[in-house]
Amino acid sequence: MQPFNMGEELEQLYLEWFNNYLTIEKFAEHYCLSDKDALNLVTMGKRIHLKRKREEEERKRFTVWVGGVEALTYYVDLESAREVAQTLKDAGYDDVSIEEVEV
Repeated sequence: MQPFNMGEELEQLYLEWFNNYLTIEKFAEHYCLSDKDALNLVTMGKRIHLKRKREEEERKRFTVWVGGVEALTYYVDLESAREVAQTLKDAGYDDVSIEEVEV
């Protein structure tokens, strides 16, 4: 049996609401909550989810390719890879791609 993790539970509630319900009111009705309590739970879960997703993205590393040539000599975060790719596209290169690298 795994220990109870409030953050994970809140995130799962948010994802259930996001994927399966059209309104907070229906979600609240299903869980026998007030609309206000349901909104608070979903909001907390969303914050936790977005923070976790940001942290996951920050751990990922990317490189940029032009044609069959790697344009970078080191790995960068996604935002930097997008900036490099856009710079290359602005310079007239059309076969520019970003690749996630396993590190």
